[in-house]
Amino acid sequence: MTSSNQPAQRARAKTDPELSLPSLDLRMPKRRKTITAMDSFDREKSTTDQYHVKVELAEAPVVPPPMITDHTHITSGFVEHAISYAKSRLQRDITPRIATLLRDYLDLAEKVKARHDSTDKVCLYQCHKTLHSEAFLTRKPSEEELEQRAALRELSILRYYLQYGNYVAEECNYFRHKVAALSDKNLQFLKLPWTDVQAMIEKEKKLLSEWRSNGRKDPVPKSPTQDALYNACEKSGCDYDQVIYSIWWYSQRCSLAHNGVNQMIKECRFEELGQRLFWDLQDIPSLFGADDQARIRTVLETISERYFFTITAGEAVKNEHAIQLTSAKDRAILARAEKAKARGVTGPLTIGRQRRAEQDEQRESVHESRETSTTE
Repeated sequence: MTSSNQPAQRARAKTDPELSLPSLDLRMPKRRKTITAMDSFDREKSTTDQYHVKVELAEAPVVPPPMITDHTHITSGFVEHAISYAKSRLQRDITPRIATLLRDYLDLAEKVKARHDSTDKVCLYQCHKTLHSEAFLTRKPSEEELEQRAALRELSILRYYLQYGNYVAEECNYFRHKVAALSDKNLQFLKLPWTDVQAMIEKEKKLLSEWRSNGRKDPVPKSPTQDALYNACEKSGCDYDQVIYSIWWYSQRCSLAHNGVNQMIKECRFEELGQRLFWDLQDIPSLFGADDQARIRTVLETISERYFFTITAGEAVKNEHAIQLTSAKDRAILARAEKAKARGVTGPLTIGRQRRAEQDEQRESVHESRETSTTE
């Protein structure tokens, strides 16, 4: 790493040397040990239907906070009530199943209180709904009920990711516009899609993690993308951690919003495409009316016939067209490797070289198709 980048790396290391971002793992938090300490308080309900909390020496509530419509109604008073209630109940003689739920409930409430993360609020709301469910308190949920709860939680998270993604897209684009005035040649990568920028950041983080796991014997790996972003944030007055977080979130949002069918075809991942088509076709009758079903089914079946002879659960039989595309892709990979070897280029392709190689492939494919049509 050049000396000009070293100050940026040291400054970033002081804030967060290896920024850990939340993942889409929606599993409930691990069980934690019972907490005996208890913060007691009285609560009053205001006319705006929010809580005003007074920390006093009083008996802890014996009922959970009232049911709310969604996670946006979770206030600081609600969280304090939930924490106090969970601590109180965990000191009593309760079944292991209820104890597990209460520990998860307490853990989520304390996370929301500590960092006010929207994803934690969604999980706390789902756990709160379960706590209010008489079915949970009276009998063990069936497998179907557990699947429905998990699906509902995932849908709630997905909805929020998609909506919040529009906000972080505005933040990312505002940052791109703001730093454009710096005329820094090291920021040329900001012209790429944000998903590519995130891939570059992840690659640098992976190299740094491998360097640490190998005992830090080799020189510190370079991180030009993160260094350039940090320097740009310093000059433009933006918060570096927030910019990194927004780029990460927007890339996750894009991965969720765009289901990757075009990418599967481009990369010839036909087995994966076939299974997605099969299960999406199975879901149509339960989701749409008769008119929509016919239109939606036509599109999916057309794509299926374009690349497959048959698709079933667990198996997708490629047709001649899909086989030809796969063979052409394999030949192109070998040809690129031979060209790179001839030029003395070793190692994996960078994002820029890979995109240029793919563009060359597309131009050659168009040229071949035109020649074929002319011959015919």
